[in-house]
Amino acid sequence: MKSWMLRMIPIACLALIVAGFGFVLPGNADTGLPALTVTVPGQPIWNYTGLTVTAGQVLELRSVGYVCTYEVGGVFSTSGPEGQVDGLGCGDYEGAPPPCGLDHAPYGMLLGKIVGANKSVVFGIGDADTLKAPISGKLYLGVNDNLDGYYDNYGFFRVTFK
Repeated sequence: MKSWMLRMIPIACLALIVAGFGFVLPGNADTGLPALTVTVPGQPIWNYTGLTVTAGQVLELRSVGYVCTYEVGGVFSTSGPEGQVDGLGCGDYEGAPPPCGLDHAPYGMLLGKIVGANKSVVFGIGDADTLKAPISGKLYLGVNDNLDGYYDNYGFFRVTFK
């Protein structure tokens, strides 16, 4: 058997195994592009995703992880991407230092920010599985908290864009 044919056997076997088990590489079936996973730490407030979006564009995403936005005396304010939905919204309690990443939205909520040519827009994402870009620009992700309160946050979210 010719040497080039011998080198093709492992590739052919792998192709058969992949086809036989229905193995699918992660990514976007419509575009063929690989999925993008972004880590969003509890601090700093905004983290650039590397994505530029167009107004009206819909992105599919999946968010996992936990962030703690506050800890006093062993009491932790921890949440998933939906934020701390069982309490007051960010900045809504008496004496809260204003402003927040997104006022009145839950503390710890996953936020989006698009920085366009002439303006920027901040919006809640939470645990949604789609995001519709309100304007065109660069997409940033962050965690909702009082703007002077990020120093004590920890944890992270992992957001995968499909």
